[in-house]
Amino acid sequence: MKKIPFTKIIMAVMLAVNIAVVAFVCWLMHITGDLSPSPYLLMGEGGAMAVWLASYAWKEKSANNLKIAFAAIKEIEDTDAAIRLTEIVLQD
Repeated sequence: MKKIPFTKIIMAVMLAVNIAVVAFVCWLMHITGDLSPSPYLLMGEGGAMAVWLASYAWKEKSANNLKIAFAAIKEIEDTDAAIRLTEIVLQD
């Protein structure tokens, strides 16, 4: 069985927490009839989720760039060309 990456576990937990907070805020607004705390709670939770998603996307982009560079190095016999290609791919 393939091991689940830790980042996927964190993503699932963050999503579950986000859904739970939104549900709790909606329930609390329904019970109390007061809408004043909802923007702060929902924006805080949404902001945390957005930061995590952005960092995860950046990490995956970097990992994919490394895979492309290593595949290119294996295919090219000329060492100088492989180094130049690797530098171009890994610039970002």
